[in-house]
Amino acid sequence: GDDVLGAVAVVDVEIHQQRFLTHRAVGIGNLVEMAHPAGGLAQGGIGRVAKRLGEAKLARFGFVSMAIGYALLALTFGVPMLLVATGIGALGGAVTRPAVTTLLTTSVDPTEHGEALGVSQSLTSLAQVLGPLCAGLLLRAGHVRGWALLAGASALLGLVFGRTAKTAG
Repeated sequence: GDDVLGAVAVVDVEIHQQRFLTHRAVGIGNLVEMAHPAGGLAQGGIGRVAKRLGEAKLARFGFVSMAIGYALLALTFGVPMLLVATGIGALGGAVTRPAVTTLLTTSVDPTEHGEALGVSQSLTSLAQVLGPLCAGLLLRAGHVRGWALLAGASALLGLVFGRTAKTAG
């Protein structure tokens, strides 16, 4: 999600900074973190948008936004594009999480909410471990853009699986 996006973006920018950017890595990290308020603002108004569009459309928008943000990160060599990419990715993550949680809880019997949410959180935790691990391995192997492309592909997988999942509404 957006936490991994921000953390990995900082690592990627530090690597790119050595070759292409003249800004200090700490300054770039601070700029990346400024994109996260976009996600927070999106979550604040998400209820009204969800009522208008529906949770399924909102989740699809979020997955696509994350994929676009990661794809743009793979092409980023400058601060302006970095801010655009992380902002789009953070917005996608902020929109996707509540929409998917709502879809999940409305697709199971109320007596199964705890189990469904537990499995969901376990999968989220697993992704938060595997994402940076895979990114680190790709960076170590010299695939500077590979981690972002893999993350974007993962977001698209969420979109594909979400379209095939049983949902109510």
